Amino acid sequence: MKTLGTHLMSQIAILSLFAALSLPGCVFPYHYTRSPGVKGVVVDSQTRLPISNALVSLISYGFAARPENDVFDVRTAANGEFEIPPKQEWSIYIVPMDPAPLWATVRIKVAGYTDVERKISISVMGPSMTNLDVVPVTRLSQ
Repeated sequence: MKTLGTHLMSQIAILSLFAALSLPGCVFPYHYTRSPGVKGVVVDSQTRLPISNALVSLISYGFAARPENDVFDVRTAANGEFEIPPKQEWSIYIVPMDPAPLWATVRIKVAGYTDVERKISISVMGPSMTNLDVVPVTRLSQ
């Protein structure tokens, strides 16, 4: 059976630990973004109809990017939609530390259309997904 003194000591220890972790210079676990995610819909710029099977590539670079996370390729669905999920991992966050920037280039290639490039920029702390909404592509002149 705990005595009142032992109970009080354990409460003080827990409060001291909480206070120490709340001070600047402390370390916290955090789910960082290593490569941003992107989603959108590819459409014909004239007809506004969705384009299926377009190649969408994401090339990420910046502080948190790693060579194994650099390039992702997906094809658009029948409705023109695509989604490349973000890559995240657990690491530590040291207070006070500014979140590192992270960039990516999204390239869209479709046979018979001009290539489209979009630049995106995020922080490693998020948001990890960028919505490009509708991305029109222009048909090559014949």
